[in-house]
Amino acid sequence: MEKNRVITIKGIGSLDVPVDLIKIDFTLEETNKDYKKGHEKFDNSIIELQNIVKSLGFNETDLKTSDIVVKTEYDKKRKGGNYIDVFVGYKFLMSMTLSFDLDSQKLGEVFTALSNSKAAPKIEVRFTVKDEESVKTKLLGNAAKDAKDKASVLCEAVGTKLGKLINVNYNWRDLDLYSSTRYRRDDFDDDDTDFLGRRICYDRIESAELHRWNFTPKDISVEDEAYFIWEIID
Repeated sequence: MEKNRVITIKGIGSLDVPVDLIKIDFTLEETNKDYKKGHEKFDNSIIELQNIVKSLGFNETDLKTSDIVVKTEYDKKRKGGNYIDVFVGYKFLMSMTLSFDLDSQKLGEVFTALSNSKAAPKIEVRFTVKDEESVKTKLLGNAAKDAKDKASVLCEAVGTKLGKLINVNYNWRDLDLYSSTRYRRDDFDDDDTDFLGRRICYDRIESAELHRWNFTPKDISVEDEAYFIWEIID
């Protein structure tokens, strides 16, 4: 019996997705040789950040903790012909994330409140989407359509027809659903620019300026792929 002839096609799905969610990642750090003093200062920074979040109309529970670290910190120093560990102190670290609907004015309010406080967390702002599953579903649908269109064109070109679908091969993976737009409080490197193409340090911006910045982050460009195998019939 003649073996079934098949065609294997890679389907590629692509989307440009508008941003509708802001995520602000805060990292608080404190290092102190005295554990009690370090712990107290660290606690005060956490409480101050929580109070800032509440003062802006958020609930304290909106600030989600992703990482907590307490460890001893050492430096390597040369003594004679050897290197020895020198105690630096106890290091406290906590990472937290605040998420809210896309609102450049609210983002400016967060930065303004932080600039007027003693809390000095490291900050990273990311622009993403709320419904990740919907994006993934649309991508796979686009990939399937792309593969079938390609297969149909090839079969028609050689005088055959596309038969039944035999197999689909898809490797599940995490997609990078974040905009390339960057908005940070820390000093930029020499080659870094803001979304307006300017080299800038947010620590030097007047609070009033932040409230005047209305902007729309770049759409999130994302791709996914899958392999499809169809039977070929005459």
